[in-house]
Amino acid sequence: MIRAATLDDVDAVLAVHAPITGLTAARARELVTAAVATGDVLVEESRADGIVGFVLVSASGFFGRDFVKLLAVSSSARRRAVGTSLLAAAVARARTARVFTSTNESNVAMRALLARQGWTLSGTLTGLDDGDDEVVYYLDAAAKG
Repeated sequence: MIRAATLDDVDAVLAVHAPITGLTAARARELVTAAVATGDVLVEESRADGIVGFVLVSASGFFGRDFVKLLAVSSSARRRAVGTSLLAAAVARARTARVFTSTNESNVAMRALLARQGWTLSGTLTGLDDGDDEVVYYLDAAAKG
């Protein structure tokens, strides 16, 4: 079941993907808590395992367009379409006609997910992570509705 995260979910969200790359634990908690408070985090919850994945969307956060900032699935729930469902739910809730996301070039699983869901390569950013470029994608949300 996908639902909006609540402040009671923050610990479980952080446990799905700890540590969040490039952030201290305190900064990750601060960012996730703020995003949950504004309704920008969706979680996938199973009866058996609790929260098994989440997606954090920055509303109008990328040149005025929604940006899927972080998508994470617990290792125990991978290959069960959790990422697919969360990404589709984020797009369905999009406030802008076009949604963007990015991932490291080395993140083969995320790049494959984006390809399966019809995202278009926008470009590559260099200099963020030495030796692992950031690859930017977009999807026309209105066309997916």
